Amino acid sequence: MNTSTVFDIVIRDRQKYVIGYSTVHKTRCEIYNFVSPTLRILRFTEGCAQWRIGDCVERFCASDVVIFNNLDKRNIHKLLSDSIAYELFDFYPSFLSNEQLWNVFYRNIHKVTDNQDANAAKIYFLLDSLRQEILHPQDAWQIFGIQRLLDMLALEFLRKIEQKSDVTFNSSLFNLARCIQYISEHLNEELNIADLAKKYNYSPEYFSRMFKKYLGVSPLHYIINLRLEQALWLVETEHMTILEAAYHSGFRSSSAFYKAFRAYRSTSPTKYKG
Repeated sequence: MNTSTVFDIVIRDRQKYVIGYSTVHKTRCEIYNFVSPTLRILRFTEGCAQWRIGDCVERFCASDVVIFNNLDKRNIHKLLSDSIAYELFDFYPSFLSNEQLWNVFYRNIHKVTDNQDANAAKIYFLLDSLRQEILHPQDAWQIFGIQRLLDMLALEFLRKIEQKSDVTFNSSLFNLARCIQYISEHLNEELNIADLAKKYNYSPEYFSRMFKKYLGVSPLHYIINLRLEQALWLVETEHMTILEAAYHSGFRSSSAFYKAFRAYRSTSPTKYKG
């Protein structure tokens, strides 16, 4: 699956997205919300701001390390300084080697270290090492190194989070993330909504409501749109014909692809590409 966010640096492995990295500078509040299946680590380097995350408002300042899943809607609520700056690391949950590690990002806690934390040196060291690995000229060990560093970071986050007594786990978000990952990995196969719901022990009705709540669309809408995005990406990057890309992305006939494209893009594939 491709990611539509623009990063300073994007690392891929055999055309698959591995990690995005950016240095971000903001001078005003944001009301824009977005959702995606990725996880994010932010290290604040300058300034201070309040962020709205769901129904809560949290304060982040320089030296804070913050973790997010991108299914929780959030935005910059209020700047407490002239500007803020932070490093951003973005990756898919499945890139972590163990679900016990990637479920760390589906807790009700976001700040894992702050500027009062005397024991944050190991996390800062691992983030510095991750940035260096991303910036390093690509070689046979780069992907392996990035994954191991992310695993070690998630483990340190888990240790810190488990020291707190009031941390709760959002199982619905976690299962939704697992489902989204499953969809992206089986996009060219038959995907039945009732079967997907059963896989995660939900009724089809509750499963659809959960999708709508967090992603703003039905499961079917999400799957079709993802297939269209992948088809367009394959045309652009793999130089496939439109129909080759459509079949590779899970459409079973040309008529199904053209019908979906007109419905979701309000034009034909030829006009869209042109």
